[in-house]
Amino acid sequence: MPNLPDHLPAHLDDFNCAQYVTEPTPARNKDAIALTMIHDQQREDWTWAQIWGRMHGWQNLLEPYKLQRGDRIVICLPNCPDIPTLMLAAIASGYVPVVLSPQLRADELDFITEHSGATLCIDTSILPSTDRPPSAFEGGGVARLHLSDVQETLDRAQHSGKVPTYVQTTFHDPAYMVYTSGTTGQPRGVLHAHRAVWARRMMFDGWTGITAQDTVLHSGQLNWTYAMGIAIFDAWAKGARSIIYEGPRSAARWAELIRENQATVFAAVPSLYRQLCRDVPTLAKDAQSLRHALCAGEPLPIPLWQRWRDITQKPLFEALGMSECSTYISSGPATPTRPGSPGRPQQGRKVAILNIEDPDLPPCAPNEVGMIAIHRDELGLMLSYFNNEKANEKAWRGDWFLTGDLATLDDEGYLHYHGRNDDTIITLGYRVGPTEVEAVLIQHPSVRDVAVNAHSPREGLTLVCAHIVLNAGWHWDEQTQRTVEALVAEHLAEYKHPRLYAVHEELPRNRSGKVLRKQLRYETRLNQDAS
Repeated sequence: MPNLPDHLPAHLDDFNCAQYVTEPTPARNKDAIALTMIHDQQREDWTWAQIWGRMHGWQNLLEPYKLQRGDRIVICLPNCPDIPTLMLAAIASGYVPVVLSPQLRADELDFITEHSGATLCIDTSILPSTDRPPSAFEGGGVARLHLSDVQETLDRAQHSGKVPTYVQTTFHDPAYMVYTSGTTGQPRGVLHAHRAVWARRMMFDGWTGITAQDTVLHSGQLNWTYAMGIAIFDAWAKGARSIIYEGPRSAARWAELIRENQATVFAAVPSLYRQLCRDVPTLAKDAQSLRHALCAGEPLPIPLWQRWRDITQKPLFEALGMSECSTYISSGPATPTRPGSPGRPQQGRKVAILNIEDPDLPPCAPNEVGMIAIHRDELGLMLSYFNNEKANEKAWRGDWFLTGDLATLDDEGYLHYHGRNDDTIITLGYRVGPTEVEAVLIQHPSVRDVAVNAHSPREGLTLVCAHIVLNAGWHWDEQTQRTVEALVAEHLAEYKHPRLYAVHEELPRNRSGKVLRKQLRYETRLNQDAS
């Protein structure tokens, strides 16, 4: 067992992570503001009493579905208070919520619903993913519930004064699941235990520094573990107030939200910090309320870190993580920032750098490049890839989970990131599996061959690039590009869309016919819509 920063819960056979972050405490007083929801210019403050009432309402609404312990519930909603209240109500009842991006298209949502074995899918009729034939959910034993159909019932429950009930679960029981793109094409379900939320306390000193007095603003969607973790699990575990925003997104709007709400902790990806520094002349004034800011999702370039510090005079703490273990390496209040490094393994984490070719060898020496690995004793590590034995077998070497991230540890324990060992693309904080995008592009009649990889037009910006070989008689022109983009938009979430296209006569392959993605170079810039 790793050397944890403080004691384990007293009873490991009676621990429910929803109870851990929502039950009444002095910091979670019924009249205190737990959540501020801002939709464009409209604002709602939710007290803890209203959060508990909403959770209780969700528990009542779930009862008629006769769900069993461990049943999966798919939640596909835009940013709103019902994501955390429904998710935590499900966990409190012993179910396993699967929170998904509202950007998903119909076939993406259908695949995950089927793969997860979900009993119930809850979404809203305004989502494009609901524009599908009714047969997509019929015959598979999956019930469907629209948020709009139960809105009045939930609004009444919100003001009822009732509190949720928490069933007895263990520290190691399944609690929730997220889906992440993989290099093999289809998304992978990452199953986490209740312990994963408790293990986030290792981040408090190591990265987030959140206290009960903070107001926390995260710029991401709550289906993302980075956003859900910071804005809900961490903020509420400490009794802090969290802000959720759904509306037009621009650097100026985020600066305005920080200033108007006097946010004390702000979290975002490097690209947004770049936009704030570049496009908001009032940033120094707007950021005055911040104690510090948090950055994850992609490596933070040193010039950007310095620019933020010069303008705002506020610390910017970086972290490295993944859906399988959230953020486990970071700088923070207890770890001085070192430009060019995301930080050190947080106290209590069990992390090693292993030999790339033979992970069974002893850990690498300082400054030797290897693969980041996490020991199975790590409490924040996932239970498994759900219903995916092939992925599980590939990910483990004995007691070590191989992350696929390459790095070195220097003599003082600071990690220096060297990229991915596989073909996963990390763009604007999202992970994209290239074969999933390729499977859609190859359906277009103009495309004879295709490979997708990452392209970085400048430091700190990584885009999805599609390398295409055309069928005879086709030419790459505006009409062809429009139809290709329409096909992509029909089948893939927006963050998976190629932003750049390059046309080749042939793609480089090895003797066995595998595309050598890392040899592909982007040369002809035909589409650049993601500046």
